[in-house]
Amino acid sequence: MSARRELKKELQRAYAVQQPQRKREFLMKLGMERCSLAEFFLTQLGYIRKRGWISSAVIFAGALWAGSRFPGEAVWIVSAGTPFLALTALTENGRSAACGMQELEAATRFSLRSVLLARMGGLGLTHGILLLLLILFSARGSLLPVAVGGLYILVPYLLTACIGTAALRRWHGREAVYLCAGIPAFVSGALYLMQGAAQIFYNLRNVRWWAAAFLLLAAAALRENYLLYKQTEELSWSLR
Repeated sequence: MSARRELKKELQRAYAVQQPQRKREFLMKLGMERCSLAEFFLTQLGYIRKRGWISSAVIFAGALWAGSRFPGEAVWIVSAGTPFLALTALTENGRSAACGMQELEAATRFSLRSVLLARMGGLGLTHGILLLLLILFSARGSLLPVAVGGLYILVPYLLTACIGTAALRRWHGREAVYLCAGIPAFVSGALYLMQGAAQIFYNLRNVRWWAAAFLLLAAAALRENYLLYKQTEELSWSLR
């Protein structure tokens, strides 16, 4: 067991919070209506900032427009835009910490962890649909197989999501948001340099390495999101 984890347990034992007395009776007196899982999920989607949805739509439309103008380069154009699509999810996931609202949101009816999970799930589902549409669109004018083009598009997105979520876990406040804003530019710049050596990086013989990178980054992104979820603190009297 690491020293950090042991210290955390010692602090929890030293500053243990007593279990609330008659919590259920207190909550019953509030007369709050029960909320189904579907209602809760749809409600939280409404709290995602409009500029997040608009940014995703603009990036999606821009990729479609640029890809239609240059159909032979659609895969590369879309792959360069997907890191900025991931940025819209990163900024939303880090909004509570950036605005200093974690403690306040943790004391609301629904736990902050549940709120974060619902918003991450909503954005993830939306981006999944957009990425699928972009992959199918870029395959129309490309000589590459759909699966290969999909790898070239998904790997930059997952790389941005993985690095950005790790940054959100380690840094807090607006500094983390500014750092996340620079990550898509770095990934897109790296893709531009790689296209200059396309015979090396985008050779069909190297597809297995792209597939391996996709699997590793997908697993790493899931792990980072899980750790971000676990890191979110809850107050004992959250009305959940």
